[in-house]
Amino acid sequence: MRTIIAGSRNITDYNILLSAMDKAKEIGIIP
Repeated sequence: MRTIIAGSRNITDYNILLSAMDKAKEIGIIP
């Protein structure tokens, strides 16, 4: 599940982090 933090100055970095975590899940790095 993704959580968006409205008004965050780091919203872009946060979205990049979520994308990286999604990819890690896809390829099985993290459960």
